[in-house]
Amino acid sequence: MVATAADEQQQNEIEESPLLTVFRKEAHDTMLNRINLASAFKLTPQELRVEIENFVFEFAQERRAQITKREQIGIARELVDDMIGLGPLELLLEDEEISDIVVNGAHQIYVEKKV
Repeated sequence: MVATAADEQQQNEIEESPLLTVFRKEAHDTMLNRINLASAFKLTPQELRVEIENFVFEFAQERRAQITKREQIGIARELVDDMIGLGPLELLLEDEEISDIVVNGAHQIYVEKKV
């Protein structure tokens, strides 16, 4: 079975509430303005993940955002993956059912799953 990651991401965005989409963008922009990149890159990936999770939790409280703890952890993971990983490809790389990933550009990613 071959599907594009863009199709999967588009499906996830359809299911996502507008509130969560706005919060994700605001958290990302605010974090980039507040973070000291030199200090952040001295942390281990796990330490950085904890710091970013704490930031997202505090930011959600600041904004009085009505999002779940699970959504907060997901946003924190996305931010860390963007900073020190391969962004949205990280989830694909961790999926053991995926046998092949072909990237033809930012919006054209093909995924082959084992059948």
